[in-house]
Amino acid sequence: MTPVQIQQLFPGAQPPGIQGSLYGGAKELLAVPDVEIAGNTFVASFFFKDNGLTQVMLKLTGEETTDGMERAYVSLYGAFRAKYCDEELTTMNTAFMRTMTTEWLPEGRRVILRYFECRDCISDLSIVYQVRLPSREELNNH
Repeated sequence: MTPVQIQQLFPGAQPPGIQGSLYGGAKELLAVPDVEIAGNTFVASFFFKDNGLTQVMLKLTGEETTDGMERAYVSLYGAFRAKYCDEELTTMNTAFMRTMTTEWLPEGRRVILRYFECRDCISDLSIVYQVRLPSREELNNH
């Protein structure tokens, strides 16, 4: 999808105040400030490379406490599990940080729910939507 097609689907999509970028060269060209999912509000950032959409990242807004972000993670996990079924959950805990990452692979897409908490820094909750490109093996079998 192109930026114009995204703006047709999401009329509120505008260029971000500060443009972000991803490893690999994708640039954040559009953002929607108030996307609601499972009772939580996110800023949606649309990343493009070669005029095509490569990734949508949603960042939790309005909830800056660790307890609030953890509650949001639990509500999103429940909503995504109901929609996408089986998932892969990875947790990592150290003396300084804790992460919970859940990944679903529905119909050629990749959905990642990630919660990050560390001592003496800002906690973070994000959702990443990606198109999953076929592997070489999948391409060779067609």
